[in-house]
Amino acid sequence: MEADSKDLLISQLKADLYELKQNEKDFRNLSGELNNLEHRYTLLKEEKGRVEREFKGRNELNQKQISNLRHEIDAMKAELSNINIENQEIRADNSALSDLAEQRGYDINKTRTEINELQEKQGQLKEELGMVEGSLQKGDDDAHNMQ
Repeated sequence: MEADSKDLLISQLKADLYELKQNEKDFRNLSGELNNLEHRYTLLKEEKGRVEREFKGRNELNQKQISNLRHEIDAMKAELSNINIENQEIRADNSALSDLAEQRGYDINKTRTEINELQEKQGQLKEELGMVEGSLQKGDDDAHNMQ
């Protein structure tokens, strides 16, 4: 019976040894897998840092561009405002010039009418002068003839 007990013990120890070797093999596999995961983690962490730096750089560049564009928009708004003010001034000047041109046209027409009236009057006066001169000439001729 002692031999059976020893055989059982040996058998048990062999099974334990086999299990320990299997555990050691599993441990090595898990250790290798852990090393691979740690390496992947390190690579991914580095990649994440690089991506974050690129993103931050692009974000800063975009913010600068947005700021520059806002300044350009503000400058264009100011320029547009100045142009609108100039246009209003030009419209006011044009309106004043239009009113002045209308007044000048009215004055020109009035002056032309006065000139026409004066020319007519001048024609009438010339006729009257011609008649008066004719009468005077006739009176002189009659006075000459009477002498």
